[in-house]
Amino acid sequence: MTPGLHAADLRRIFHRLDRNGDGLLSIDELGEGGGGESAAAVERDLEEAFRVFDLNGDGLITSEELQKVLSSLEGGGGEEDCVKRAFEVFDVDGDGFISCEELEDVLKRLGLWDEKSGRDPAAMICKFDKNFDGLLDFDEFRTMVM
Repeated sequence: MTPGLHAADLRRIFHRLDRNGDGLLSIDELGEGGGGESAAAVERDLEEAFRVFDLNGDGLITSEELQKVLSSLEGGGGEEDCVKRAFEVFDVDGDGFISCEELEDVLKRLGLWDEKSGRDPAAMICKFDKNFDGLLDFDEFRTMVM
């Protein structure tokens, strides 16, 4: 997982968003977590989240699906596919690189970053940016999450 982003953080987010406590996340529940973001931005993020976490494509994210994705990111089976899907979520503009702004934006939307969090997306990128271009390519991202 990324430095500062741990399985416990994702579990906390899951339970916070699961407003009715049924162990499933619906599009409506995720939409409620969007705060003051524009409807288009929230919808795009919801689609990306479902692409990563809704493994069976039923429009709901179970805690089991969440655990499978977390296991993959932590070195379990099928990790390459999950890392690719996670990379696509963070690569908001689809250019094949993750910028500091994209990393910060996704962390904010997940509720894992704000001015007071002490997390520094630029430092996270810098730590794994092997060619010092200020961006993470897929291989650098894979190293970061593994």
